[in-house]
Amino acid sequence: MKCISFKPEFIPLIKNGTKTVTRRIKFKGLMGERYYFKAGRTGTKEGYLQIEHVMTERLHEMEYTEIEFIKEGIPEPAKFKALWNKLNKPGFKWEDNPLVYRIVFKYLGEEL
Repeated sequence: MKCISFKPEFIPLIKNGTKTVTRRIKFKGLMGERYYFKAGRTGTKEGYLQIEHVMTERLHEMEYTEIEFIKEGIPEPAKFKALWNKLNKPGFKWEDNPLVYRIVFKYLGEEL
């Protein structure tokens, strides 16, 4: 089973259903696939997700609706943009408006 990592502060938001979307520069998954997820690159397994929908878009498209920031787990756009810039390399910064994968997922629980 494939793994997807999240910042530790997002784990409770995934588990309580607040965070249901993530955006990534690279993603090879398909709708319907199940993943286990963990906190950071070295964290332990926290639970399971199922990919509900995958599409590509320009990063700035999420600004057209404030709900996208909420689904990402960071309701304040400025905080999301700052975190995005911290996590991504030049060429993929917020200001660059890169093409990203918008991944909608559903939390399945800690055990399958």
